[in-house]
Parts: sequence; C-alpha cells; structure tokens
Amino acid sequence: MKKYTLAQIERWRRRISRVRSGPGISTRRQALSFVNDVGFCFVFRTRTHEMPCLWNAVYGDGSTDRDTVAPHAPSFVWHLRGIMPGEKAAFCGKLLLRRPMLVSLEYFPHFYVLNEWRARNMHDGPALSHLSATARTLMEQLRRHSPQTSFDLRQRLFTSTGTGGSAFELALTELQTRMHIAAIESSGRPPSTAWALTSRLFRNQIRRAHRISVEEARRSVLERHFRNQFVLTVAEIRRLFRWERQEIFQTLGELIRRGIVTPEVQVEGIADRTYCLLT
Repeated sequence: MKKYTLAQIERWRRRISRVRSGPGISTRRQALSFVNDVGFCFVFRTRTHEMPCLWNAVYGDGSTDRDTVAPHAPSFVWHLRGIMPGEKAAFCGKLLLRRPMLVSLEYFPHFYVLNEWRARNMHDGPALSHLSATARTLMEQLRRHSPQTSFDLRQRLFTSTGTGGSAFELALTELQTRMHIAAIESSGRPPSTAWALTSRLFRNQIRRAHRISVEEARRSVLERHFRNQFVLTVAEIRRLFRWERQEIFQTLGELIRRGIVTPEVQVEGIADRTYCLLT
C-alpha cells in the first residue's frame, strides 16, 4: 500500500503545471510546449489544481509575491492572449466545467469522440438538431462565413432574430462545449476573440477521431489526467468529465490492468477511495 501526503501530491501537480516562484512562461512557443505536455488545461487562474492552468504557469497561482495579479485584469488577459498557441495549434473553447480550455492536437480527437458519443446517446435525430434555436442560427452564420468576431456574430444574430445579450452568450457556450466552434484571435486591430468552425480548423484531427473508439478515447484522456494530477478519486473524475460511474470504473479497470494506475494507495486527509499513477 503506497502512502502519500497532500503536500506530496501538491508538489507533483505544481511541477507538472509549471507553477514556479521564478519567471513563468513568457512566449507563444513555451505556451504551446506546455499545452502539448499536459494535453489539456484551463486558460484562466484556478487555485484548486484540479487541472493544469496556463494562467498559473504564466503568472503563478497566488501563493507567492510574484503572482498577486487580478485573475482577469485586462492588461494580463491581453498579454496571455498574446502568447496563447495559434488557432490551428490547439483547440480553445469552453469544454469542461464550461470554463475556457486549451486542448492539444494530440488529445483533440479523443475529446471530439467523447463529445460525439455523448450527443448521440443523449439525443435522437441529426447531429445539430439538439442545439438551441440561437445556437443553430449562429452555426448557420458561421457556415456562411467563418471566422467571425463576437461583435459581428452578435450584430447579425440581433438583425436576423432580435436575440442578443445572455441568449447569445449561452449559445456560444453551448457550441463550444459541443466542440462545434473554437475561439481564435481575430486579425483586426485591436485583436479580439473570433469564432471558427472546428470542422474547418481541425479537419485532420477529426479524421483521426473516426479511427478512435469511445473506450480508447476515455482511457487516453483519463491516463493523461492521472499523469497531470497523480492521485484522483471517482468523485473528482465524475465532476470534471461528467462520465457515468460505470464508465469511470470500466476505464479505471483498464488502466489498472495495464499497470498504469493502482487502487493500492492511501492519502493522508482524503477519506474517499483514491487511485494513484504508478511511477
């Protein structure tokens, strides 16, 4: 039985997430390397270390004097945008927990498979029939012209349907969580957020996704998550990925069979059963 303290787990996560007391990530190349190393991460600050975070790798997590910046201070947000991977180097959008994320090209197909599988199992009919009316309208606008800025999309939506405000934001989030659209930086001045169809941005990755089974996708994503987090509980996995308990246990069983994780672990301060990456 392996035994760990919360402090040991925290050190592992901070190392993987590149949270340092000294200078952090400062270039687009370093940011892309980070995303490729961790596979998928949040964009903005998180203090819980439930997943790696680009903001923390750039500015820190608030635990030192270096990283006392406000999480959404405009100057820091624009600096972060300036070093984020380019539009075809990584997927950017609200995917897990409806929070902005970056997903590497290696793991994009796996998330795509899982999203398509969830959509098929939750809804009958054509792939886009389950979307809200506002989301379908935005998809039609983007089919005619992609990419488009948030400003242009909002204006066209209001002109055609009289809809705007919160309905527009909800529809954007809906399309991101379904991986129908991705956020990119517009070419205008000043730069702003624009939206493009993932089917056009990531054609090669979507072709790869067609050769990946749901089980393989789930296993690969969870293995990467263990390599980032080191120790996980079923509750943590379910909260982040929204998988059913049976799916989680099946995937854990396969990772155990392959000698990647073990349930033979005890973590000081955690009462729930934990699973640990074998090192």
